[in-house]
Amino acid sequence: AAVLYFIGFGMMCLMVKEGKYPPTDNVKTEKKPKMLDEVKTFFRESFSHKIYWFLFSFTAVGAAGGAIGTFTVFFYKNSMGLDLLQIGKMFAACGVASLLAAYFASIYVDRWHPLRVITYLSVFGVTGAFMSGVWVFVTLPANYFFWLSLGSGVISAFLGAFTIAGSMPLFYKMFPQSRFGQFCSAQSILVSFIGLGTGVSAGLYLDIVQYFCNDANFAYRFIFLWSTAFSVLYAVIIILIYKIWYRLGGDHHFHPPAPWNPDGVEHSQVVPTIGPQSRWLNISFRLFNAVMAVSTIGILPLMFWMYFKHTMVAFSWHAWLLLPLSMIAWLYWKYVEKNIQRDIEKSRRNEPLKNGIPHHGVFIIVASDFLLVLGLWFVQVVVAVNLNMDFAAIIFTVANVITNFMLIGSVQLLCRIERGFSTKIDEIFSAASWEANPK
Repeated sequence: AAVLYFIGFGMMCLMVKEGKYPPTDNVKTEKKPKMLDEVKTFFRESFSHKIYWFLFSFTAVGAAGGAIGTFTVFFYKNSMGLDLLQIGKMFAACGVASLLAAYFASIYVDRWHPLRVITYLSVFGVTGAFMSGVWVFVTLPANYFFWLSLGSGVISAFLGAFTIAGSMPLFYKMFPQSRFGQFCSAQSILVSFIGLGTGVSAGLYLDIVQYFCNDANFAYRFIFLWSTAFSVLYAVIIILIYKIWYRLGGDHHFHPPAPWNPDGVEHSQVVPTIGPQSRWLNISFRLFNAVMAVSTIGILPLMFWMYFKHTMVAFSWHAWLLLPLSMIAWLYWKYVEKNIQRDIEKSRRNEPLKNGIPHHGVFIIVASDFLLVLGLWFVQVVVAVNLNMDFAAIIFTVANVITNFMLIGSVQLLCRIERGFSTKIDEIFSAASWEANPK
């Protein structure tokens, strides 16, 4: 680790060039300001606009949701039966996958704008957090669970890499450059206090759950409830930030609010970003269609395997309920896709849109991720059938069906969020495009 830090920081010192900074204030004051006045100025400026309040809260909620991560090792070890060697291998493999994915993620975060990337990922992230609850109902042998968790972690590494790659650039673009350190400090104060409180609260939460469980180790499976609750709050706050950012100029001409300046903003360079592109949106639609198709058609060979293995309870549930629900989810997606396509056509004709046009970038990443996860669902059901675990096979497919409905709902929600803001297709946003067409 020391060698990696030496190389990394050494490259940064040698290769990263200093930017240009605003001129210093040369006005001399006869009397040095009092410390209390400086503290008041610090908080008055740092909390001067609601977008900064929301940004600080967003980071604090993220820290609160992650507070329960300390207990993840107990979930794997005490609840699911893995040993420390397996847990170490799993975390190491996921770390390597994330490192490789980070290179590609860093390329596209700035092109799509980090706030947009984080907003979209936060909305879709609620689905992933909620579906972890499947392990409350199912217990597989440790070796099977290890390989399934390893596969899920590696597949999800790309989404995680985008979240990490977008986090720091997000604040570079949203905070005033002249007071960047000050705003980071204000944010850290709030995050530290929230982290202290929720760290204790997470332990108390698990103590309460353990009190109601016959098996104390079983309580660690309810980590997903904590994560899901904070994922929802996380998504709500970033959506509010996203809409405020749009109202303050968005891709075209957002400048951080700065009440200490005469014009109320701090002017910064507008970095060009790529708007929704019809070609890539169509590719994302095909990927979502593939997710729905595999989820539906894939049930048929699984039903054949259930019939062959005489797991007739699981067969009946899949035949009479889960297969029809998968077909309904597919039809629901076609309805949502058709509405988006209509808005795209209206945009080309300069007509008012029903909603807004979602960005293609995260859609492609999420659809590809969940398409790969379907392979894990298939393996989960096969393993459950081979072990004569009818209930587990049913739960795995129920989880997959719910996931599909939540994915489609997330797409629909993002279209509504974009309503009134994202109205153009196949554009690259820049300061020049704003000046040419301010409407």
